[in-house]
Amino acid sequence: MAIYLTASRGFSVSYAGLVDLLVSATARHHKLTVLHQDADFDTIARVTGQPVRGILG
Repeated sequence: MAIYLTASRGFSVSYAGLVDLLVSATARHHKLTVLHQDADFDTIARVTGQPVRGILG
């Protein structure tokens, strides 16, 4: 979880941000790509290197 908290440094972490961190950690554990409409996942991916993909709504 520490790597995910590193991703949040310098950013305002809200309850939604913490949920994003948990979703990312779970996806990484299961070797899944996160499909999202939330820039927080791009920020997390820059630190973790895990695959994410933005989708249009």
